Amino acid sequence: MSNESISPQLEIPNPLNNIDPIPIPPWSQRFFGLYCAAFVMFVIAWIYVIPGYVAWREGVLTSDGVVKHLKGAAASSWAAYQRHHDECESKIRIIDAQLESPTTEVGNVSSLIALRQQYVAEMNAKPPIIVAGMVGDWLSEIWAMSYLTLGCLIAVWAYPKLTIRLSRVILWTLFLYLLSVLQLLMRNGLLNTLDRGRTVYSYVNWDVSKSSYVLQDLRQAVMFFLICVFWDLGAQRLAILKQSLATLKTQEKSTNERALRAITIFRRTLALWQESSLFLLVVFVPWTFFYWDQIANYKDSRYLPAALTIDLIWIVTWFVSCRPLLVASEWWNDEKLRLIANWTGDHETLNALLVEASSSSELQVLAASATAVGSLLIPLIKALI
Repeated sequence: MSNESISPQLEIPNPLNNIDPIPIPPWSQRFFGLYCAAFVMFVIAWIYVIPGYVAWREGVLTSDGVVKHLKGAAASSWAAYQRHHDECESKIRIIDAQLESPTTEVGNVSSLIALRQQYVAEMNAKPPIIVAGMVGDWLSEIWAMSYLTLGCLIAVWAYPKLTIRLSRVILWTLFLYLLSVLQLLMRNGLLNTLDRGRTVYSYVNWDVSKSSYVLQDLRQAVMFFLICVFWDLGAQRLAILKQSLATLKTQEKSTNERALRAITIFRRTLALWQESSLFLLVVFVPWTFFYWDQIANYKDSRYLPAALTIDLIWIVTWFVSCRPLLVASEWWNDEKLRLIANWTGDHETLNALLVEASSSSELQVLAASATAVGSLLIPLIKALI
């Protein structure tokens, strides 16, 4: 049996019944307020309360707790770093006492200051490994922003009411999840030691806290599910728009009325795309910076597959949000050419209408596109420099 036969069928609304193919949801409605409140409560529980309790129970709430779970070469490396750090701190205190002592000769002051600066530099040097507990780790904030923003994005694209084709969404989610699992197995299994490039030891690693690792894995699966829900809504919204435009083309309307309808739908599609692009920036930019920062700043090359994967998912998701705009733009251009060919008035009025209808929209598309592309490339460029 095909997926189409087991999935809920998409009902295309009739544009003759005054149904807007690109509706903009009124955020003041009570439904959206209740939806947002419920989703915020879910995010707080799923991102902070449950992981916080698990991390506290397993003693990895802070970095000091994570240190206690280090083993083998990692534990030895961290212990050596701490011993050297304490030695430098002790020598600095001795030098400070000598500098404050009235018996210290003036000729020795400059050498003591230089020696003190050397010990300070050694004490502040980057540790051989990065130890991260839940407290003070901005990963939780990234999860919260991603969930909340995806919830808003889904609410916008599902309005007024679209049925999610669950079987299709689950298949897409499984594909992304399996792709992620392969990376996690490689990062937490094959490349799990210092001599194989590992520098980060976090509370969500398997060898630090297995329960926190499983929770992180589940959070990632839910995030993939939300992304795939948006993909499905984008495909449905595109089908609605195409069917609506096909019906409008068969109507007996004047050239001016068709052009007005075309620019109206184009402008509303543009507004939806701009809003969606902003949401997607909030979702994906923190993840892109996080992964490339692990690679560039902490020299942990194990995160390279994850960085490339999240960038690829970002590109696909942004393309899904762009497709209705591309269709509406093509239709507007066709109607614009029809308007020009059938215009019987003076050319100055026509030019003024076309400039008013198109110029600001083109600049908005260019600005939003440049922002999205720049946000995608900046972390990569920063990591390569």
